[in-house]
Amino acid sequence: MNKENTAGKKATRVFAISLVVTLLLSILNWGVITGWGNIKITPMRVVGDNGATYTALMYVPKSATNEAPAPALLTLQGASGNARNHEEYAIEYARRGFVVISVDNFGSGDATIDYDSVGQWKTAIGDLFWDYMMGLDFVDPTRTVISGHSIGSTGTIHMAAYVNPTVAVPIDGFMGVYPSKDDMHYTGMICAITGIADSQNTIERLQPLLGLFKVDERIKTDDTELVLDKMYGSFEDGSAKVVYMTDSGHEDAMINKQGMQLQLDFVQQAMDVPNPLPGSDQTWMYKDFVGLFGMFAFAFMLMALAVALIENTAWFASIKNPIPRNIGLRGIGMGISVACAVVFPLVVLKTGAFGLTKLFQQAPVTEIFAMGRANRAFTVVIGLSLMGLLPLLLFVFTDGKKQKATLRDYGLTSEGKTGLDWMLILKSLILAVVVLFCGFAYLRWQRECFGTDFYAWYYGYKPIAWVKFVPQIKYLVIWCACFVLSSIGMNVERRLPSTGDENKDMVRQLVVNIFLNCIVIFVVVGVQWYLQHNVHFLDKTSLGTWAADITRLWGMPAGMAIGAFGNTYLYRKTGSIWPGVFLTGCLCALSCVLYGGYGYYV
Repeated sequence: MNKENTAGKKATRVFAISLVVTLLLSILNWGVITGWGNIKITPMRVVGDNGATYTALMYVPKSATNEAPAPALLTLQGASGNARNHEEYAIEYARRGFVVISVDNFGSGDATIDYDSVGQWKTAIGDLFWDYMMGLDFVDPTRTVISGHSIGSTGTIHMAAYVNPTVAVPIDGFMGVYPSKDDMHYTGMICAITGIADSQNTIERLQPLLGLFKVDERIKTDDTELVLDKMYGSFEDGSAKVVYMTDSGHEDAMINKQGMQLQLDFVQQAMDVPNPLPGSDQTWMYKDFVGLFGMFAFAFMLMALAVALIENTAWFASIKNPIPRNIGLRGIGMGISVACAVVFPLVVLKTGAFGLTKLFQQAPVTEIFAMGRANRAFTVVIGLSLMGLLPLLLFVFTDGKKQKATLRDYGLTSEGKTGLDWMLILKSLILAVVVLFCGFAYLRWQRECFGTDFYAWYYGYKPIAWVKFVPQIKYLVIWCACFVLSSIGMNVERRLPSTGDENKDMVRQLVVNIFLNCIVIFVVVGVQWYLQHNVHFLDKTSLGTWAADITRLWGMPAGMAIGAFGNTYLYRKTGSIWPGVFLTGCLCALSCVLYGGYGYYV
């Protein structure tokens, strides 16, 4: 058996194993979310009278029937993310017998932008799905909850004034609790939750809630200042209202075990539920862990598919070249490069990517790059790439100059070429398109079959609605350009001396590159998380003054680990940076943009 056939069969076997692992994690992800089939998840899509497409996810427990109508929850996301953000709520409420609808608010997720709802707290999408939910025979319209996080919390209060749910659960944000139209106010039960470390909150922002409480004539209190954790009114007459302070920051207020327990216990005191469970009985966190493992398995499956296509198809075979010479930085130069990998993320985060983070929040940039304040990862990646030019120049004028490095040594062209091999670049791009199409087709199949996505802590992989893809092209282009520099840095400039064993060399390089690419941001985000949970929101922390909002880097450590793995693995398998640049560049860009993008401008 010749060497080529052996490599092809090995690549096919690796892909097959990765596909099976990913499939098993898809099934496990579905099982954890649905209680192994006790909850049915249905993606919903409706075209409104104004032509806008509205989408949502509906979770229906088996206990909800026409003969035994269930209580229901409508949940509204904040300014970023999508309906999947609130799956933690859906899991816990559905376990207790609730029908749950989580909407793609403000044109996020698979929905199209509804310009009639921009700037409105009471949105058309909320109204549409509330009316739909109330018309279901297996829903009890006398036992209802509206919940929302961040901007969605203000929408919760406003919408509640019109539709009068049994309970409103606004979570962090409140936005001053602006009065509703026609001076309407909600007088039902309210369980408001705010994070002790939420830098967006102030006592002044929370105070209007007391005024809203006092609108209910059943509440008798002489308080002139809102008292946190104090129950106003009572469950007996349906006037219970409270603001709980939880051990959380802004983002994790909605997936915080304490906050989840408080609202679940409150709601279960406010109404009868089919399957009452203590608020402390929670399983949502297991979904996030499975989703995280699923993301890594899915990403590796795509890398394995790319290698299998290269090894087994004649047209893509020319992408594979011998690995270039190992002429990376050595000695002091390598030490400087490693030090830069540690220091540069701190500089970029401290300076807000040299002002890019702030710039990308302002018009007219927001009209082109609609990231808003939701996805700081985009500008951080740009800032890191700009900083990466410095050690690259160090290599060019030291070890690279000494070894007379060529384009081939940088992994930029094919063996025997002196200039750029545009066919190599084109084939690498087409390979990335083919692999991504197959990968996102898998995600579409996963959603259609199981109703689930791989998702963990605000970050993940989901099918791409075609209406959303075209606006993302500009992000893909810039992300891939940034990955050209980072791939050269990881695989050429900072390449380790060889041990003589290619498999061992690849494993060592993977470990080093993943570690250096994500550990610093992981630690910084972790420190900020610790400070958030141990410092009151009115106190300032040193990290809180950084120009890049660390609390909103969300899944960036996971994304950087995937990017480092993909670039390194494909480089070692093909001897070229281009497959990794295009495939992992686009994959990382899509995961960040689709989950962290501002829906308003899409």
